[in-house]
Amino acid sequence: PYSVNYTDGNGCSAISFPVDVVVNALPTVTFGMLSDVCDYFAVFSLTGGSPLGGSYSGTGVAGGLFDPSVAGVGTHTITYDYTDVNGCTGLVLQDINVSECLDLNEVTSSDIVVYPNPTLTLVNIYAQGALINTVKVFDGSGRLIAEYSETAEKVVVDLSNTARGVYHLEIALGDQVYRSRVVRK
Repeated sequence: PYSVNYTDGNGCSAISFPVDVVVNALPTVTFGMLSDVCDYFAVFSLTGGSPLGGSYSGTGVAGGLFDPSVAGVGTHTITYDYTDVNGCTGLVLQDINVSECLDLNEVTSSDIVVYPNPTLTLVNIYAQGALINTVKVFDGSGRLIAEYSETAEKVVVDLSNTARGVYHLEIALGDQVYRSRVVRK
């Protein structure tokens, strides 16, 4: 309960009727860890903020999407804030690291052929005169979803169990790596 006691200049005082004041707790807001991404990764949806219905903000963020190329190389703070029905707002901060991803020697595109692109299911990767050691497949958020470890001139990647969208391939030939984007339609 809250009441006001007022005394005027003549020494007269009055106390108001008590009014109940309710102090609402701030909403509990969480936001899952963000994986490191490469600056060439495609724009992806930010998820993991709870409760649902909040909003994301930060460098490279627009409409709930994160664009690594707009954010640029470096560590960026993403904010998820949520306002409940009482008008109370809670927020949580999460860092995302955007890397240039050039730690290995990159192979020129004429050394590797990736086809068809776009594809419905299968992607053929052919190394002209070289052996492919590994092929890693990343989704649009940079999460590793498949890895093929073979030593061959040709590797077939199966995307039939994936959703439509853009996928990133990292093809290793010895100590060199080639990166390619593939569209699954």
